[in-house]
Amino acid sequence: MKTSKKIHILCVPFTSLTMPSLEVSTLKAVLKEHDVDAEILTPFYDYACCLGGDVYCRISESIVGQAIFSALLFPHHQPVLKKGIGEHIPPDEFQQHIQNSECFCREYADGFAGKLKENDIVLFHLYVSQLFPALYLAKLLYKKYGVQIWFSGHHCQGKCGESLQKLFPFIRQVIDRDLEHRVLQLLGKSGLTQPHQMWEYPTPDYEDFWTAMNRLPAEFKEGHVGHFWLQVEFSRGCWWNQCSFCTLNCHWSSFTHKSVNGIIRDYKCLLSKYQTTQILVNEFNSGDQWESLILRLNQEFPGMRGTYYLLFKVSAVKEERAMQLLAENHIPILLGVESFAKDYLRLINKGHRVIESIQLLKFAERHHVNCNYNIMFSLPFEREEDYDETKRVISYIKHLVPPFDLEVFRLTYGSPIYDDPDRYGIEKMMLREHYEGLLLPMELHDHYTPFFYDFDSVNPGIREREARWRELIQGWSDLYYKDAQKGRPKLHCLLYKRQWDDLLDIYDAREGKGYHVHTLSGIERALYEYCDQVREYRHIIEQFNTVEESRLQTLLDAFVSQKLMFKEDANYLSLAV
Repeated sequence: MKTSKKIHILCVPFTSLTMPSLEVSTLKAVLKEHDVDAEILTPFYDYACCLGGDVYCRISESIVGQAIFSALLFPHHQPVLKKGIGEHIPPDEFQQHIQNSECFCREYADGFAGKLKENDIVLFHLYVSQLFPALYLAKLLYKKYGVQIWFSGHHCQGKCGESLQKLFPFIRQVIDRDLEHRVLQLLGKSGLTQPHQMWEYPTPDYEDFWTAMNRLPAEFKEGHVGHFWLQVEFSRGCWWNQCSFCTLNCHWSSFTHKSVNGIIRDYKCLLSKYQTTQILVNEFNSGDQWESLILRLNQEFPGMRGTYYLLFKVSAVKEERAMQLLAENHIPILLGVESFAKDYLRLINKGHRVIESIQLLKFAERHHVNCNYNIMFSLPFEREEDYDETKRVISYIKHLVPPFDLEVFRLTYGSPIYDDPDRYGIEKMMLREHYEGLLLPMELHDHYTPFFYDFDSVNPGIREREARWRELIQGWSDLYYKDAQKGRPKLHCLLYKRQWDDLLDIYDAREGKGYHVHTLSGIERALYEYCDQVREYRHIIEQFNTVEESRLQTLLDAFVSQKLMFKEDANYLSLAV
């Protein structure tokens, strides 16, 4: 029996033009399965066509997009906004965008005449850059039609959602996590008995997005939407759930993954229904079923081989065999490395050691696995020593793939760092001065609980080090990709080995001055090859029990001083690929 309420799910600016929302598409499929009348509406496409695709993309990447809708929501605040974003956009152009956006929103709201009933629900599911557009459009629709306004997403976590409702009373309901389960509960529907039972979830319903995309003007579609992605969900949340900076499991009750059969079903449905191979894996941390999943996917969809992008904790992939399997199946991976400084990594609480990250990057280089990761900096506990330690470690591993990005730490509501600021070196937390601090009128600052924060740290020099962090990683990247930048194929790793009979030659070009060769034989070679994976000192002593311990220690120290081997505490790892 269908519910009498209809749910209109509005995807407002500034969401992606090329990646229809997995969350709302899954929600619609769940609601449809439970006889709830629901539709997904896409005003962001109409708005982007109104502004022009290039303009939409440009202003969505800066504060300008949010400032336009803040100006509409708080007209008296416009002079402050114009002054505050002057470096991003000329005042006349900003004013024109305000006028055009107001006209667009009012016409869009008028278009609901005769379609919205007072007991209908209009739901806004929010990402990073949608809060102010959602607030303005929600206010218009509530004022005009008296509908129920529901907000969901990370802006609605705990006190964040409570403060939104107090500041904007037209918001009837905020949903902070387990979206599908909570919406069914609020509608009085039973069905999803546990919010973490992903095997109950049907294939995401992208039909409304698909229809909207196909109605776009041909020139706009070709220029801005041609390369789109329909997402398939492998897992939700994080099984580790202990990283000090993270709020991932704030969105779900616990980590879970779909069954292999459920994933196969979703692939078959999307491939056949939408006649496209533009399908993207969505997951936050690969579970222990990944090997069987990949083998099944390759059997079912041989033409999609190698399109599955997996995300791993470093401590979850310790063996070279796993990297060989990834290579054989052409699987690119994202690794949660985060840092090469031991104390820094401990406070980030990633659950792995620096030497384990290096081992995994070495195996990826050896087997030519496309391996991506980033390095996080500017955390409140960062010290000059952490930068120095990272610089020292990088001098050992310039032959391994550098991070694709440097990620500036963002302090978020509900993270362990937020919940225990003293432990992590935070002196004070406040609104982001150049974001909510600017977008919200001053009189609201003390009443709004944001999801992202600025902070002051007890540790000096955090902001001043940013340029040096970037220079450090850029230097590494320039060396690693030197051949590619000159249009030449890369023939060899910057630290690789060759062997014949009893000889092991190690070729080292990490200093960028041509290859220097180290020749090993006998016990030297045996020791170096034994440490091809991380070995504890006590195991080394046991393995080479016929050799004097002082002799072994001398050899290990020499390898480390030549940067042919990396040492962390009592653990050793040979570095040559």
